[in-house]
Amino acid sequence: WIQSLGSNEMLCLAALALAYCMLLLTDALNVSMELGCFMAGVMISSQGHHIAEKITELIEPLRDFFACIFFTCMGLHLFPTFIMYEWTILLTVTFAVVFSKFLIGVTVMTCLLPRTYNIHWIVGAGLAQISEFAFVLGVRGQEMGLISREMYLIMLTITMLSFLIAPFIWRIAIWKFGQDVILKPTSVPAV
Repeated sequence: WIQSLGSNEMLCLAALALAYCMLLLTDALNVSMELGCFMAGVMISSQGHHIAEKITELIEPLRDFFACIFFTCMGLHLFPTFIMYEWTILLTVTFAVVFSKFLIGVTVMTCLLPRTYNIHWIVGAGLAQISEFAFVLGVRGQEMGLISREMYLIMLTITMLSFLIAPFIWRIAIWKFGQDVILKPTSVPAV
């Protein structure tokens, strides 16, 4: 209905209003607000690919702005003195998590798509970092008293370090295996 008005502003406002309403609903039900916003996104995408793309295009500057605020807030929680005192455990766990996620990604892709040449290495590199959702889980765990402040800081720092390492892994995978993927397209069997 709102799309029939032909106004980009109304479409953007409707999407944001839906997200806010779902946020309020899930918060009232004592469920995570993030889940409500995710559900709003699913509801919007269920309206069709064209509408979802249009709304994504309209709210992209707003998304980028909030991403800047999000990562700035995460940076405010990192303490250099904490990193200096705990650097051995932080680096050890970071490399262990990133390496294991890389190997799991490669293994799963190799099992699912065995004839894709080297794409599984590139996908594994893309999955190697810890996602931003770890922040949400960490905050919720700390609010509920499930993890201590020190454990939250360790988790936060490991996640941020994985963000720093992931682009290098990605570039190495593209450099090493990207040309093979471009030069050797997979053949699709005739049906």
